[in-house]
Amino acid sequence: MIQKIASIKLTFFSLILLIVLMGMGIIISLFPAYIDATEKMNQTIIYHWIVNAWHEEPLLTAWVLLVTVVSAVLFINTACCSMTIQLHTALKTASVRRWSFFIIHFLFLMVLACHGITMITGHKQDNVRLFPGESHPFGDNYRIDMVNVNFADNQKFLTMKRKESRHLMTRKNIHPKLNYADIAMFQNNRQVDSQRVFMLHPMRYKSLRVTVTKFIAKRQNGQQTVGVNLSITRNIFTQFFFTVYALMIIMLAYFVAITWKPKAQES
Repeated sequence: MIQKIASIKLTFFSLILLIVLMGMGIIISLFPAYIDATEKMNQTIIYHWIVNAWHEEPLLTAWVLLVTVVSAVLFINTACCSMTIQLHTALKTASVRRWSFFIIHFLFLMVLACHGITMITGHKQDNVRLFPGESHPFGDNYRIDMVNVNFADNQKFLTMKRKESRHLMTRKNIHPKLNYADIAMFQNNRQVDSQRVFMLHPMRYKSLRVTVTKFIAKRQNGQQTVGVNLSITRNIFTQFFFTVYALMIIMLAYFVAITWKPKAQES
């Protein structure tokens, strides 16, 4: 039974089915009726979204569940294959190549496990719009205050449509190090941290991450005020996930390097 679960045929079938489902997801997200539902799904923990949305978005929910089931099958298949075939082979005839191959699969299992864990644990909230002087409560008595927002580049970029602005927002016109948000974090009404947050430099406090996803603007009292869209996430496995993912990429590169056999040059 375990040999059947560990078979390469099941691996191939699972991967093909997963690719097909991902393609279906892209197609579903293009339909106007599912745009809002897809955005809401990406703004929270998947488990919480399924619990609240299965009766309103049955097609999208069914797609998410199918992707989850196929991913679980791939995880079990990889685990059985790694432990019954690759580990046995590496122990029987030890070599750098065989052990590297086993470690790659083991790290891949850890990545899949982390994906599964983040679907049911932690806190995630996207599209949090804040302007200077505003606050946002979340989680276990946490609150973030938007102290100040600085956008040094042309503010017209913030009011343009995406298709218009994406061609103009180049390195010449946009300077990430000059655009930032000053954020203060409170727990139980006591300030616990304060940081300057840039687009590619999120605020980190314990397992919390507050990320600026984009700068926004609104008209207020005849003047344009600049704010930010934030993504707030909390998961104790986040750092572990990124570490394992980086190690897997390094091991893949190493495995390719030690197994690479350039073609012999023709005389």
